[in-house]
Amino acid sequence: QALQPYVDDLFRSILTEEIEIRGLLLPIKYIFDFLDKEAEKLHLGNSDVLHTWKSNSVLLRFWVNIIKNPEFAFDIHKNPTVDSCLSVIAQTFMAAFSESDNPIGKDSPSWRLLYAKEIPVYKKMVREYYKNIRSMPPATNQEMKALFDEYSTAKGATFNMHDAFVELLEYAKNVSRQLKKALEAEDEELGKEFSRVLDLESSS
Repeated sequence: QALQPYVDDLFRSILTEEIEIRGLLLPIKYIFDFLDKEAEKLHLGNSDVLHTWKSNSVLLRFWVNIIKNPEFAFDIHKNPTVDSCLSVIAQTFMAAFSESDNPIGKDSPSWRLLYAKEIPVYKKMVREYYKNIRSMPPATNQEMKALFDEYSTAKGATFNMHDAFVELLEYAKNVSRQLKKALEAEDEELGKEFSRVLDLESSS
């Protein structure tokens, strides 16, 4: 009970859409808008599938790892007791993104019994978060470029652009056919530009 306010604050901090931190939300908005468009193309509407896409794209893939393994981001020691507690919080966070409402029973895991009252509240927070992100102004390509330029300038000394480009290029070559087709579906010029990049790399 003593820790509950801190857990609530953590979840609120993650599931925020305050306009003053729009810079932090731009990549999420950009990804979510892309997923919305893909869902429309597939006539999925605002379905459980779209909810799962969004949850897995950022929040569950990134934040669960950080919650469960804070040593990834901080220079700290995590003893077994703390590890168990963090696992409970991470599982609760994951449950907040589930669209299913499994009834509580005697066979329910201990973490679910512990957070039985809070999980519905967290689920509501998630729904509100997705709703508010969707209502934000679109993240333009110019905004995204400015954000990446700012990050590159700030982290230029610790980020090896050449190595990153080589890794991305290697991946692109492995899936070049699928990438070219997807780019051409969006803009024929993008497909041609992608082919030119691959040709230049092959001839160098």
